[in-house]
Amino acid sequence: MSGTDEQQEGTLSYILAKKGASEDHLLRAIRRMVDVVLKDLLRLFDGLYPKTGRHWIALEKLPRILSLHALYSVGSEQLPMEQIDYNLLFCWFAGLSMDDRV
Repeated sequence: MSGTDEQQEGTLSYILAKKGASEDHLLRAIRRMVDVVLKDLLRLFDGLYPKTGRHWIALEKLPRILSLHALYSVGSEQLPMEQIDYNLLFCWFAGLSMDDRV
């Protein structure tokens, strides 16, 4: 007897984004290098933010996303954003949680 094709709308999961990259994955080393460079640029980034208004995505995340675009030769500028939505490795590298809106 075949089972029914029941689909669950909402699922609660406790998966850490860093689980998307194994300990010896090359992106872990690249992420450490990118973070060192971005740490030096934080003062410049802080000057780009207005003091009032809505909060936007942290500027450190954008260079990480562009790095993924270059490293994986993703075809368009929209595709990395789509990849981050469902690729745990890309989500972790960008510094986003699985619940963050891209």
